[in-house]
Amino acid sequence: MAVIVVLGLIGLVFLLSLFAGFSMRDTEDKAIGFGIATFAFVIFWIVWIFSSVFYVEARTVGIVTEFGKATETAGPGINWSSPWSVVTHFSTGNQTLDFDGTDGNGGPVGFKLAGEKTKDGIEVGGGEASVHVNVTWQVENDDKAIKLWENWKEFDRVKETLVDKNSKSVIAGVMGRYNSGEANKGENLAKFSEEIKTDLNKRFSNEGIRIETVAVMKVDFSQAVQDRINKQYQDQEDVNRSVIQGQRAQQEALNNKIRQENLTDGVLDLKCLETTNNWDVNKNGPLPAGWNCRGNSNFVTTNR
Repeated sequence: MAVIVVLGLIGLVFLLSLFAGFSMRDTEDKAIGFGIATFAFVIFWIVWIFSSVFYVEARTVGIVTEFGKATETAGPGINWSSPWSVVTHFSTGNQTLDFDGTDGNGGPVGFKLAGEKTKDGIEVGGGEASVHVNVTWQVENDDKAIKLWENWKEFDRVKETLVDKNSKSVIAGVMGRYNSGEANKGENLAKFSEEIKTDLNKRFSNEGIRIETVAVMKVDFSQAVQDRINKQYQDQEDVNRSVIQGQRAQQEALNNKIRQENLTDGVLDLKCLETTNNWDVNKNGPLPAGWNCRGNSNFVTTNR
């Protein structure tokens, strides 16, 4: 509006000076009047040109509005519009939301874990958790940029009010489908990322926002949930240890049985052979009739 006022004043000076130049009879007065008019004419067009030229940066679209209504879009580079128009710059490049506290977006997104059902059908678990997520998004095209301007007027409002807040809500909704056991598995991070991206694109499909990438980095649990997870791990380790000890005891019993069944005969055979080899006929007389080590016959040694 200031430009319109300035141009109006300069135009008025031009007209008055021109009228005065024609009205004056004195040649010198006419020259002064026409000189002022010429000067006003030059200033008018200088102001007009400088107030009409604007520059749009790369990966940005300029929304040209006149009297509160969007009339056209301007691409990157030097552009021209009417002096009374207003240009709002909307980025069409990738925008980043780091829900991990690294860029001041408020840190990770908090959510409530789903409960877990026991064998009796009783729901247990749940609790508080938070997820660290990186999201990149962009405005789909120039037409969508105009629609966003009509609804939000400023790009910062689009980013902070539309995308940021709604993204947090969608992320919390997706993660709330999972219990602590599922959320604690690192191999599920890619699955979470894909589901969040799908749901975000559904949410923003009518807004002109396209989600490019989603990366779930990690999930943090409240202390109460973490203690419960640690106890579950400890209980499972105790069960595993008991199973291993039971299996070990069974194997040891089996080994003892095998030794009793097999090793005893072998020991007797070796003892029999040893006795035969060391038999002293002079002291003990001849070997008993029917002596046979392979038959595990009983034997008695007599030292004389």
